[in-house]
Amino acid sequence: MNWEKQNNQQVNWGGYYPQSKDWNKNGGGGGGGGGAVMAPQGQAMARPVVAQAQPRMFQVQCPQGVGPGQQIIVTTPEGVQMGVQVPQGVAPGQVFQVNY
Repeated sequence: MNWEKQNNQQVNWGGYYPQSKDWNKNGGGGGGGGGAVMAPQGQAMARPVVAQAQPRMFQVQCPQGVGPGQQIIVTTPEGVQMGVQVPQGVAPGQVFQVNY
């Protein structure tokens, strides 16, 4: 019995689909399943690469007439406008950090 039927799951091949469902019948995984999935000879399986964005931050001075919990519009160093909430404990005129 193949792994898909035994575990009642669809295999996500990440864009690679073998020509035949029996391509790995005798090549790895043997016996009771649970073995490694192997690509056909001469072909390598792609491994996903996950890029993680570096956290960025800048400082904002809380405007007069605005207090903790209120939303203000700020402009990032790249010129993009975004809404942020003034943190608890920040009074007008004080500086706080914004992560984006």
